[in-house]
Amino acid sequence: SGHQFSIWAGQLGDGCMVSILVTPYPSEPNTTYELQLKGAGRTMFAPAQSPSLAILHSSIHEFLCAKGKSCSSPSCCFFSPYCDLFNTAMYTLSMPTTHSISLISLPVILVTCEHMKPACVLTGVTPSFIHFSFQPSHWNVFHQQQAAEC
Repeated sequence: SGHQFSIWAGQLGDGCMVSILVTPYPSEPNTTYELQLKGAGRTMFAPAQSPSLAILHSSIHEFLCAKGKSCSSPSCCFFSPYCDLFNTAMYTLSMPTTHSISLISLPVILVTCEHMKPACVLTGVTPSFIHFSFQPSHWNVFHQQQAAEC
């Protein structure tokens, strides 16, 4: 739960992520890693209208952009330059990022969006799946007002 667009939203997210394991890192016993499935189905936190399934095409992008899993060749993926820039920035800020370790297509299961799309399950691992976000539109409005005053 939390705030979204400066308003108390109660429940955030679509409830499609489920943590299945927290384990110590073999060479660093004081460091734990969390294994999480995205799109594995409904959880107790899923809103009634959410199918809690991951869509294949957006999950492919997420898989390719996960740290350590970006494309080996810049020409193999449109997102490659963006992914590398994002991962470099997060590493420089000492921010842990998610490693995607598997993507399983479920072509028989379809998710309704604007039209039917194949589902999948994405497996990720990271020290923590706690999410922080911000609303960049406030920043843009502030700078536009400052520019107008000059």
